[in-house]
Amino acid sequence: MAVWWVALDGATGSDSSRLAGAWVVPADPDRLVSLVAQRHLLICPGALALARTSGLETQPWFDANGSRTAVLDERRSLEQVHAEFLAGISAARARTLTEPQWPVVINPLEHMARGRVPGSSGQPGGAKTAQTIAAPAEKEPEVGIESDPLAQSTLRVAQWVKRLGVCWEELEAVRISRKHLRAARDHDPRPFPIRHGGPEAV
Repeated sequence: MAVWWVALDGATGSDSSRLAGAWVVPADPDRLVSLVAQRHLLICPGALALARTSGLETQPWFDANGSRTAVLDERRSLEQVHAEFLAGISAARARTLTEPQWPVVINPLEHMARGRVPGSSGQPGGAKTAQTIAAPAEKEPEVGIESDPLAQSTLRVAQWVKRLGVCWEELEAVRISRKHLRAARDHDPRPFPIRHGGPEAV
């Protein structure tokens, strides 16, 4: 079995340290329980039986694409607020403002389960709106991982989750930097909008 820990809130201090721990060990229900204690679960294909044998149904299950939708919805909401702000000021003033650098929301997670390259949407290039959900592909796994399909697939999912956390952090940075996007005296980033779902594989 392969287990990756991912920090969604960015409190670790660097992008690389969001991948906070990794284990590739023989399948063992007791070991799995100890590794994922007090953590949100995202179970990859083929691991549901082991998760159920380990009695993990009562633990919170991370809804990956539901959380992605929450991030995308918030970006769309902020874009709308920004558009309404621009509509309410003079054209001369609007031209002096720098357009926010909206983060690009990554593809839904099931694209990887179908063997597609992470971040490839098959859409033509263009302006990065909330409807543009492509993102740069991750670099290839490091030496020592590429020979293990289980570790590879688990790492891809972990990288996806990491990138979703980075996207939210970047969106919050945009929100906080603009007075019209945040409430008065609101200078603190909001926690990641995690969503929960049932025990379903990605």
